[in-house]
Amino acid sequence: MAGSALAPSSCHRGTPDQSTNPAGTARGCRNAAITNVLATEIAAATLAEADKHCFPGWWGTDALDPDLSRSLLFMVANQFPSAGLLADDAMGFIGGLVQVLKRRHYKPGVGTHVDVSND
Repeated sequence: MAGSALAPSSCHRGTPDQSTNPAGTARGCRNAAITNVLATEIAAATLAEADKHCFPGWWGTDALDPDLSRSLLFMVANQFPSAGLLADDAMGFIGGLVQVLKRRHYKPGVGTHVDVSND
């Protein structure tokens, strides 16, 4: 997953990234208080958590969503409590992560390289 692949498609806080969708609007956003190093750590931890739950074709079913969402919520809360990612809309943020993984058809073990640069 490259670029801002884990950023939600829209958000109410943070700063828009530099990329745009075909309509020309901002495609993602980042909490301005999160450094690139921390964003990389969070993205890598998210992919490691997804690797534990995802299987080929998982994005075609909703059966995995509750377990993956719960694991991501606990991971963010326990490993990155000071990042402030769960302060406003925790389940919205976690749901956004799951939806991005689904849209990208995330395959376990493939997302070992994380690039959070703002192309």
